[in-house]
Amino acid sequence: MKAMINTANTKGTQSFYLNRKRTGRNTLIIVGVILITLGILGSFFSSQAIEKFFWEARTKSEIKTVIELYKSLEESDIARWQEADANERIGVFAGKIEQYLPSIAAMKIFAVDGTIAWTDLKKVQPGYKKPGIESELQEVTSAGQMIKSASESTKQELIKENLLEIWTVLKGTRGETLGFVELYFDSSDITAFINKIQYTIWGTTTIVLGIVITLLGLAFRKQDDLIVHQARELSNVIEKSPIGIYTITKKGVIETFNPKMVEISGVKNASVLIGKNVFEMGSYKEAGLDKLIAEGLAGNAFEKELEITSVQGGGKKTYRHYHGVPLKDTKGAVDHLLLMVEDITERKALEAKAGDYAKGLEAKIDARTKELQTRIADLEQFERVTVGRELRMTELKQEIEKMRIKLESVGVSPQ
Repeated sequence: MKAMINTANTKGTQSFYLNRKRTGRNTLIIVGVILITLGILGSFFSSQAIEKFFWEARTKSEIKTVIELYKSLEESDIARWQEADANERIGVFAGKIEQYLPSIAAMKIFAVDGTIAWTDLKKVQPGYKKPGIESELQEVTSAGQMIKSASESTKQELIKENLLEIWTVLKGTRGETLGFVELYFDSSDITAFINKIQYTIWGTTTIVLGIVITLLGLAFRKQDDLIVHQARELSNVIEKSPIGIYTITKKGVIETFNPKMVEISGVKNASVLIGKNVFEMGSYKEAGLDKLIAEGLAGNAFEKELEITSVQGGGKKTYRHYHGVPLKDTKGAVDHLLLMVEDITERKALEAKAGDYAKGLEAKIDARTKELQTRIADLEQFERVTVGRELRMTELKQEIEKMRIKLESVGVSPQ
C-alpha cells in the first residue's frame, strides 16, 4: 500500500518534469528540423547562385567571342546569305567560332526575319524558317541574349545530354539588328564542375549540421539528466515534507497527494481523493475552500485558515492553514494550483486553552484587585479616624496649658 501511495503522490511531480523533458526533446527535434531545412535551402540557393554565376561568366565570354569574330563579316553578308561569296564568309565565321569555342557542338545563324542562313546541323537546312520564331527572336532582341535547354531532337542528333542553346544578337555599327546566332553549347564539363561544388556544399552543410545537432543533443541530454535528477529530488522533498502538498488541475480535479496530505485528510490512501473534483466535494463547499481554489485557478495566490470536516474518520473537524499558489505553463496561463496545507488543530486547541486560562487569570486578578481596593479603603478610613483623634488630643493639651497659665497668673497653683 505504501508503494501505491508513493506512486500516486509522485505522479504529478514526475509528470511535470517529464513533460519538461519531452518539451526539451521536442525543442531539439524542432531545432534540428529548422537547421536541416535551413541547411538544405541554404545549400540549394547557394549552389543555384554559384551555378548561375558560372553560367553567366561562361556565356558572357562565349557571346563576347562571337561578337568579336563577327567583325570579320560584312554587315550585309547575313542578309545576302544565298550569295556564294557571302555564304562562304559566313562559313568562315562559323569555323572560327568552332575553333575558338571548342565547347560549341553546333550552331545556327539566322537572318533578321528568322530564316536560317547557315547551320551545321543535319536535320535542318538553310532557308528554313520555324513557325512562330518571331516571338523567340523578339525575346532575344529585348534581352540581348537568351539561354535555355536545347530541344530533345537536337540532343539526340548531337548525342549530348547536357546541351544548352545560347542566343545572341548580331548588330551593325549603328546598333541595328543584322542577324542572330544560336550556339549549341556542350555544358558537360561545367555541369560536372558545378555538381562537384554542389556536392561539396551539401557535404559540408551535412557535416556542419551533424556537428551542430550532435552538440545540441548533448546539451539537451545534460538538461534531461538534470531535469530527471531535479524530479527525483523534488519527489523526495514532497514525500518527506512535514506539510500536506497536493495539486489541482484547471478543471478542479485533484491530481497528486503527498503522504502528509493523506494523513491530514484522514483517508486510507491517496487514491481515495485523486481524481475527485474539489468543486463537487461537500466539505470544501461548506468551508468555502471551493471559492478559494477557484480564485487560485484564476491566477490569484491565497492564504487562509479554515475549519474542514475530514472526508473520512467520522466527519472529524480539523483546522487547516491553506496556502494556494497558481502554476503556469510556458505560455503564462494557469494550468494547475499547488496547495500547501498545515494541520493547525492542536495549535487552535492550545490557543483556546490559553484563552480560557487568560480569562480565569483575569477573573482572579479582578477579585484580588477588588480585595486590595477594599483593604485600602479600610486603611484610609482608619487613618482618617486616627489622625482626627490625635488632632483633638493636641487641642485638649493646648487648652489645659492655657488654663494652667491663667491659674498661675491669679496665684493659684494647679496640682
